[in-house]
Amino acid sequence: MPVEPSKVLLSQVHFCRDFEFPSQELRCLHWDGYPLESLPSNFYAKNLVELNLWCSNIKQLWKTELHKNLKVINLSYSEHLNKIPNPSSVPNLEILTLEGCVNLESLPRSIYKLRRLKTLCCSGCVNLSSFPEIMGNMENLRELYLDDTAIVKLPSSIKHLKGLEYLTLVMCDDLITVPQSICNLTSLKLLNFSSCSKLEKLPEDLKSLKCLETLSLHAVNCQLPSLSSLCSLRKLYLGRSNLTQGVIQSNNLLNSLKVLDLSRSNVIDKGILIRICHLSSLEELNLKNCNLMDGEIPSEVCQLSSLEILDLSWNHFNSIPASISQLSKLKALGLSHCKMLQQIPELPSTLRLLDAHNSHCALSSPSSFLPSSFSKFQDFECSGSSQVYLCDSPYYFGEGVYIVIPGINGIPEWIMNQNMGNHVTIDLPQDWYADKDFLGFALCSAYVPLDNESEDDFEHGLEDKSEIQSENEPDHDEWAHKSEDESENGSTNKSDYKSEDAFEDEDLAPCSLHCKLTFLGDQLAFLDYLSLESRCECYENDGASSQVWVLYYPKVAIEEKYHSNKWRGLKALFYGFFDGVPVKVEKCGMQLIYAKNDEYNRLTLRKHNDSQENLGDQRSTVEDVNVNDQRSCDDAQNTTQKKHLPIMQYMNGNDPGMQDDEQNHMPTWLNLLLNIVEWICCRRH
Repeated sequence: MPVEPSKVLLSQVHFCRDFEFPSQELRCLHWDGYPLESLPSNFYAKNLVELNLWCSNIKQLWKTELHKNLKVINLSYSEHLNKIPNPSSVPNLEILTLEGCVNLESLPRSIYKLRRLKTLCCSGCVNLSSFPEIMGNMENLRELYLDDTAIVKLPSSIKHLKGLEYLTLVMCDDLITVPQSICNLTSLKLLNFSSCSKLEKLPEDLKSLKCLETLSLHAVNCQLPSLSSLCSLRKLYLGRSNLTQGVIQSNNLLNSLKVLDLSRSNVIDKGILIRICHLSSLEELNLKNCNLMDGEIPSEVCQLSSLEILDLSWNHFNSIPASISQLSKLKALGLSHCKMLQQIPELPSTLRLLDAHNSHCALSSPSSFLPSSFSKFQDFECSGSSQVYLCDSPYYFGEGVYIVIPGINGIPEWIMNQNMGNHVTIDLPQDWYADKDFLGFALCSAYVPLDNESEDDFEHGLEDKSEIQSENEPDHDEWAHKSEDESENGSTNKSDYKSEDAFEDEDLAPCSLHCKLTFLGDQLAFLDYLSLESRCECYENDGASSQVWVLYYPKVAIEEKYHSNKWRGLKALFYGFFDGVPVKVEKCGMQLIYAKNDEYNRLTLRKHNDSQENLGDQRSTVEDVNVNDQRSCDDAQNTTQKKHLPIMQYMNGNDPGMQDDEQNHMPTWLNLLLNIVEWICCRRH
């Protein structure tokens, strides 16, 4: 019988050195935590194809025995390993994995004789200080991983690795030079020298790497060469680097570039930002924490016609260009920690995620901080992936449009269906699913940190705790499988590299906010599970400061099988965690959103206006659409009503262009959603 290590507690099993394996026909030996320092002296499995001794005590496998059928050896995290087999004993080896073998100081000089070797991984071999000369053509080697090693330089003979496609030397703190001959590796698809802090110079002729798709030079302190001729490049990571003149030129040869990460870079050449705007194929741009001042984001940003993700967080500008509204494919915008920000222009109608947490000026000037409308929004597509993310964080899973803003405790009074605690229900009108004017639901919840003194209050107020832990489990699993399927259908190959900042963010404690939607009737029916996970250093410093989640959930996202009057209500259950510890949902609310006039909206609006009587006569503000005088922040609510006139027209049924198609009513609910946020900001102020 083959050994099954998952069913054996190895610490309680003792072996003599001369024990025998049960079969000479053994083809695969997988023994995690193998306890001996070597294989038995009589070990000879002539048909062995795979040997996996992950996290073992082994020091040396064998000396001269021939294992001609062996193709895979994995000795990862075998901390006592100091010598690997002579290549002549494994002539047909294809994969050699030595990750985390911290006692390994060298590789055999004759390693080039492994003619069939396809993958060599030595990452985490922290005492490996050199890589042997390649004396022959190892044309089958495709992947070479030397991350976190003590290698000082690569041999010029690396040029003989003609078939090499993936070469990584991340966090090689002793690496000083890279030979010019690396430019002869014309099959390279991925090249990564991130966090090689002592690297003095990079080859100038990188443009000869015509097949290169991913290049990461994150946190490389030396001067960067020109990268503009890498015509196949799809992903470029230059975070924490010095962006000098000539790195990205105006010849527009980076016409395949999809992802550009410049986060935390020193943008010495300001003209590089204008040249970036000519990269029409760019889908993801990370300018996080680049010390960008007012006016330094060029208006030409509108030329990025393929852009889907834009992260401008942690910068110092007062405003962003109005031309951003022309980014017709933009899905996610990051403006967190932009503490000088005073104004946001109209945003693209395609936007599904806006993260503006800890942007303090949102509170001091709310009427100008948020966009007046999403007037160009025409269609809301619920097909395809339900995952939206910014470059590193946050990730939003679910349908609808999501906004996160700084910590404000309270829900606007005009959301009439609200409740203290973590859940709220709303009655559904007759034939809600057939009403063309019914657009969906506005959801809002206020989270506050849970200190030790309030833990009892949390336990007492969480009537639905059992539902979170039990009833929601199958639904969460279903959603998780969905996400996995989407990942499988998406990009998961080796070229999908995350920036070093992304790994740093992963070290931060996660803050996650969740909402479970359930139909109510004679029975219960799970509708959807919405989730946001975010990692930010401000959560570490402030302990997950108060946040407000504002969400629009569209009717078009509701499957047809739920289109029935047997569902008489909808329940929203909110909860959240910071580093695994619950945060308290202080209050939550839910509102039906309509496009045309109806008594429900008028009552809702009247409630909103009554709560703002101290700010003046709202009716006169709505009717007088030609008032041009400037208003102070103290008069911001009046300005808000004027700026959002289109939604007032919709509510009163005065829009001559109103269409029956529910997917063409999106400006209404987006305006209403933003009214929620502006009301909260004004109240806070």
